Amino acid sequence: MNKKSLSLVIVQCAVIVALIGCFVYMQVGVNKPAQEFEITSAAAFTLHENGAVLLDLQSALAFENRHIEGALHVSLNDIEEFAKSLANKKAHILCYCYCQGRGPALSAAERLYSLGFKNARWFEPGQEWSLVLAQEPKPFRIITGEDAAAMLENQPGTTILLDVRSLEEYEQEHIEGAVLIPHGELAYRLDELPDKDATYIVFCAKGIRSKLACQVLLDAGYMALYDMESINEWTGPLIVPPEIPAPT
Repeated sequence: MNKKSLSLVIVQCAVIVALIGCFVYMQVGVNKPAQEFEITSAAAFTLHENGAVLLDLQSALAFENRHIEGALHVSLNDIEEFAKSLANKKAHILCYCYCQGRGPALSAAERLYSLGFKNARWFEPGQEWSLVLAQEPKPFRIITGEDAAAMLENQPGTTILLDVRSLEEYEQEHIEGAVLIPHGELAYRLDELPDKDATYIVFCAKGIRSKLACQVLLDAGYMALYDMESINEWTGPLIVPPEIPAPT
């Protein structure tokens, strides 16, 4: 083999090694080892005290019976929808699940990580946490669309229907008279909801953002809060844009 051929082989080998290195790096970045997603209960508690989001991955019934105070209930199937409600991808998100081992909590952290939330972690709750048990009163109650319509009829002027979807979703269809404040803007637009003694019925598309919005309102001192969850619960008419006739 002459020097020219040898040099060509060396260059080709170097390229192959570089490509393998890039591939391995990408796989490590995407497939983060499972143990690296776990943090201790004490570390999670400290992060939560400093504003980290706490997600409970239990079943709805198990959540009703026992959950950590301040936790948001999100099913594993709704993680992607929940992720859309978070504008800050640097936020710390802490996932846990009583009774079902690490499975759902780890899976949720892995999914969030793959969606760009690099500070998503899971933990097993210890004694640091305060629990909300079934017999304790709920800060806000889930209601049906029929309940919401009855409240609006019986308490006109003091009941406000709050739509926390995006403007684009609102323009596709909305409930007449509903106030639109997207969930991501709610915290700095509370001045548009000056009456803290009014009754607020909150809804979004699937019930994830409505729960987050209820928590924002609760933290700001609003007390009469009801979660209708989804606009699909509404049994009355919806306002939709007129169809544009096709050109003839």
